[in-house]
Amino acid sequence: LTGSAMATDPTPFYKTFVEMQGVGYVREMDVIVALEYLNEKYPMEPHWAEKLAQVYFSRGDTKRAFSVLAPFIDTDISRLGGQSMVLAAEAARLDGRLAKAIGILETAYRLYPDKVSVLNNLVFTLAQDARTLNRSLALVPKLLELGGKSPSVLDTVAAVYLKDGDLDLAGKYSEQAFSRLDPMGAVPPEMNLHAAEIMLRAGNPEGARQKLELIRKTPNVSAATDLRMRELLAEVENVTGIRK
Repeated sequence: LTGSAMATDPTPFYKTFVEMQGVGYVREMDVIVALEYLNEKYPMEPHWAEKLAQVYFSRGDTKRAFSVLAPFIDTDISRLGGQSMVLAAEAARLDGRLAKAIGILETAYRLYPDKVSVLNNLVFTLAQDARTLNRSLALVPKLLELGGKSPSVLDTVAAVYLKDGDLDLAGKYSEQAFSRLDPMGAVPPEMNLHAAEIMLRAGNPEGARQKLELIRKTPNVSAATDLRMRELLAEVENVTGIRK
């Protein structure tokens, strides 16, 4: 992009370049350079901010992902798409701002009441705080009605019941989530994480260890998942007295 950056106005090239990023080999840093330029040039157009936030988030840079969407969140969040709201909320949650994440998702849910990804993330995020767990539980029936065949939804419901201490229901929905996965596909690390904790709490530390070891062998897991995996492994070792 060196030559284009020296042009009098590289905007047309950057726009074309960004929209074609899925065609052929494109360096991620070149995409970031182009999107940062476009986002700065058009600060009131959410399109470029949303694309830039997606790239930052995919790189694990949740602070920057949230920061580029913050102007819209703080002024008129309705200008963002549902998926961008979910991304912003997840970035806030991973950054430890749970109340902010819940607020964003509650707004997204009012705007998109039948969007499964919005409700799924709202139900999961609400369950992370004991003060909002009851609302999470109350929304579970609608979530299952909208997306009850989705492994992601079933895993969320398992995680909610785990937080509520109902290990029977947590185990039931966790098993259903795994049964809905593509046999040839990869298991999401978070699904193994929830299953491991359910097994550990239900008195099956060896089953939990197996799930956690699968996460340990998975490349590029998020920092939050890796941290929780290590915490649960430490619990398993305390219970079994066996270190592996």
